[in-house]
Amino acid sequence: MGERFVDETACTECGTCRDRCPYGAITLSPKPVFDQDRCFGCWACYNHCPTKAIYTQKIRQVPPYREPSQALRQKLGC
Repeated sequence: MGERFVDETACTECGTCRDRCPYGAITLSPKPVFDQDRCFGCWACYNHCPTKAIYTQKIRQVPPYREPSQALRQKLGC
């Protein structure tokens, strides 16, 4: 989906994006800084940002998808 950006007026520097990134592609300085070479586009940062401060040129303020619902997990056998 492209390069990630941070809406600095919405970001509270909580670190959730950094903590949720499984690839270690985010550092706080004090706002999030994305290492685009380490990012694999899993969207964990976007989906867990409590203030929806992370965006791309194409996607902004779309409701997050944090995880499958319990019903879908049961259906998939997860």
